Amino acid sequence: MRAFFTIIFFISILIGCNSSIKVEKNSELYIAQLDDFFEKESWKEILYLLENHPEDISLEYYRYLVQFNFKNKTLGTLKDKYLKKENSIEKYYVLAMISYLEGVYSYEKSDFFIKEGFKLVDENHLKPDFSEYYFLSSMVFDAMERHKEALDILEKAEKLKSLGKYKLFRANILMKQSDYSGAQISLNEAFPLLEKQKDIQKGNQMIQSLFLKRKNLPEELKLAHLKWIWGLETGKNIYPILKNALKAKDSYPGVSEIYSVIGFAYYLMDNKTDAFIYLEKAIALDPSDYINYFHLGVLYYYLQQSNESYNYFKKALDLNRYHSLTYSYLSKIDTSLGSYDSAISYKESEIKIQPSLEIFLELEMLFQKGRDTFQRRELLEKIILLYPETPEPYERMTSLYEEIFYNEVNPELRKKWKEKIAEYQIIFKEKESEKIEKEMVRTETTE
Repeated sequence: MRAFFTIIFFISILIGCNSSIKVEKNSELYIAQLDDFFEKESWKEILYLLENHPEDISLEYYRYLVQFNFKNKTLGTLKDKYLKKENSIEKYYVLAMISYLEGVYSYEKSDFFIKEGFKLVDENHLKPDFSEYYFLSSMVFDAMERHKEALDILEKAEKLKSLGKYKLFRANILMKQSDYSGAQISLNEAFPLLEKQKDIQKGNQMIQSLFLKRKNLPEELKLAHLKWIWGLETGKNIYPILKNALKAKDSYPGVSEIYSVIGFAYYLMDNKTDAFIYLEKAIALDPSDYINYFHLGVLYYYLQQSNESYNYFKKALDLNRYHSLTYSYLSKIDTSLGSYDSAISYKESEIKIQPSLEIFLELEMLFQKGRDTFQRRELLEKIILLYPETPEPYERMTSLYEEIFYNEVNPELRKKWKEKIAEYQIIFKEKESEKIEKEMVRTETTE
């Protein structure tokens, strides 16, 4: 009876689905398409894509198939279906993943299905793209707390494909083993490979957690240290924090975090001399904490010593590639030096970690100096897509088409660009009026 209702559920979804969705024929684009719909939790579209996949589909497809059934509480039906199928890598992959998702009491079963898959490969001399199979096996070993085996088989997956998710998972296992240096290396290696915002946030959270775990604070200072950091970051109670940290330094002269707090406090009080002394002492005690290099970079930046500033920011980045402000300052330095391509690269990394309209507009300003018209237009189109209600991108697009118009000699194209100018001027005025109206309503509401 349950299977009957499941089938009815699937049919109803399919009927309601817009079958005009264009299914990508290229496998990589198809997986990216699936990913996008999973991000939006668009279950109708996902089912349609799963039912109409390209022929040369990879094992990764079956991960989405299982996840879809897991989300819709139909794993049992999928399991029954695959148990009846002829033996294949795909069959064992699906059954192993279902068992993995079923939880702690099914990990051994998941391991059994994975071994059956390996046996099938050996017996038939198959050479499939095995990276996802190795990755699933690593996840199962990790769940069973067989961490060494998990790392060994994950290495095989990474040799076949260098993916950010593999490196994040390696970092996760290494942190469980208290191998913080290895985890830090894996997290930093993952950063350029990560594209999804949720994965970047995950990497950022993991590296912050790692730095917290590595701190060598006495137990009685941990709560006070958290309050000090919060106070300094919010600019509250700087003098009392400095007084308490100086007192703690006398009792714990070898704790780098105390010197870091004192140095940061002096920096906020514009006492650069003492800020330098204490931040450098913090680095001498613990050269693995990126934040001290970052703060020294900021000090040198405002002293207009670009080379020193740049070097400290680069050291901070070597330790933590997820710190958006480091990229922001490096971009500013390269902009001041006229190195626009490098400035753009740093700004794009900043956006990757912390996307915002303000940072996108800063990037567009850099594009005005360092990129061609076509690239600027592409960027502005992206900004408009992300922030359709904001007037400024439309105003900038108008200015861009005015530049194109004045540099164009072909009469037909000049006519086309003039129409574009008029089009974006109209939209800009509409968005500007809407913005003013909203601000007036907000003001009236708060009065």
